[in-house]
Amino acid sequence: MTVNLNSVVPVSEGAKRVGCSPATIRSLIRSGKLPATRVGHQWFIEESSLERVSLRDSFSGRTLSQRLAWSLLANLEGRALSLALHRQEQARLGQYRAQSHEQLCHRLRGRASRISLSATSSSITRLRSDPRWVIGGSDAVARYLNIDGFEGTSTFYVRKSLEEDFLDASLAVPDEFAPNLYVALVDDAYWPFDSEIDHYVWGSVAYLDCREQRLEGSKMALLWPPLTDNLDVLKVSAEQSDVREEGVGN
Repeated sequence: MTVNLNSVVPVSEGAKRVGCSPATIRSLIRSGKLPATRVGHQWFIEESSLERVSLRDSFSGRTLSQRLAWSLLANLEGRALSLALHRQEQARLGQYRAQSHEQLCHRLRGRASRISLSATSSSITRLRSDPRWVIGGSDAVARYLNIDGFEGTSTFYVRKSLEEDFLDASLAVPDEFAPNLYVALVDDAYWPFDSEIDHYVWGSVAYLDCREQRLEGSKMALLWPPLTDNLDVLKVSAEQSDVREEGVGN
């Protein structure tokens, strides 16, 4: 079989273009999710297929625990967060930072557990003025970037201990099919926001919220902090690390 080399790429090149490993590309080909043509021992992928197929949720590797996710996000933002990390965990965070943008965003999905709801517009408006939770998603992006008409599913970050309070205040009902409200629950022990200062989530978190909703904006990338090699914010002493013995199988 012959292929038009002007319109196809081999597995290795396809992996580079979408920011994942060649093994992930081969897995997608075997599962039928990514059309490809085999010539001899090599697979070739149509460039148009790479553009159409969403690989965002297909990366290997588990999402981070909330503790590791918020530690990494705090470091990316240059913020201090008093979460004790083992030396091994610090090293792993450094490795995660070296991963592709797609893989890193996938791992950071573990920052909160999300509930899909539907509520009236008046209820959502009331929720925005309540200091017990923090506004995320498109509302935060619009605020940071001063964008008019940037709309998505309303998102609020809520301490786990306040889950019932939020549900009572929202008067919302579960809705997995057409939600207009997301609540992102964060365990109290890993809550990263300062209730006296933070009315909106950090820019990087707002970016992730909108990215996961498939929302795009010309300026949205400005909210994602540049990756650096500076891990000073994550440094903790061995004594502090021993205070909180928690598994690291994430």
